[in-house]
Amino acid sequence: MAGFWKKRFEPPATTSQRVFDLIFGIVAPILCLVFDPAIFRGGFPAGSGYLSAYKPFAYTEIAVSIVALAYYLLRQKGSLLLAGILAGSGIFSLILGIFMLPMTFLGLFIFIGIFGLTPFVSSYVFLRNAYRSWRGSAVENTRGSAVLRVAVGFMLVVGIPLSTHVSYVHAARNALQAVQSGSEEDYVRAVHTLKLLRYDTDEIALRYSECQDEKRRDRLSRAFSHLTGQPVQVRLDELTD
Repeated sequence: MAGFWKKRFEPPATTSQRVFDLIFGIVAPILCLVFDPAIFRGGFPAGSGYLSAYKPFAYTEIAVSIVALAYYLLRQKGSLLLAGILAGSGIFSLILGIFMLPMTFLGLFIFIGIFGLTPFVSSYVFLRNAYRSWRGSAVENTRGSAVLRVAVGFMLVVGIPLSTHVSYVHAARNALQAVQSGSEEDYVRAVHTLKLLRYDTDEIALRYSECQDEKRRDRLSRAFSHLTGQPVQVRLDELTD
């Protein structure tokens, strides 16, 4: 078994391993996002994705991970900083796969749940290349220096998506507040902001259905129509059908 895993992880990578890493580290994650049925967008519950609240973080994390892996596969040049980024990407992918397991098991009954196992395979790909990047580093480092470089890479792959997520949530919250209670100029700017953010309009529809204030309901209804081109009640009927 030691020899088996050594061949899978030790550099240099074989052609078949590079193809495998390209498919499950880059192509498969992109396809999963494009055809996502209910994880980050659409379907659950009431039209929202199962993990839609974490969409900004996840999308940025996946984008950074794919770029880092593509760079390493293209250059095949080791780096401790890159090793930290790829290790963080592998851990994120593993955690994502675990959180997706409930939906994955449900999807198995309609033969699409198998795609929910993709994050586990992607995690293996990222961790393997993180190890190879670490082993291939040509820089002489003390143990402390090496750990620091890897840690910086890990913090980058977590910090960039986290800051993006916080900024997105802050901007969306302020825009929603302005839609409901700001001036007309604030309303126009807020709707434009929500459009740029590609904000989940189903959230606006649900806020409309729960709101008791007539003025706020009218503003939410108008915002929904501006963003989607259809009346909010039509969407609510679809979500509750």
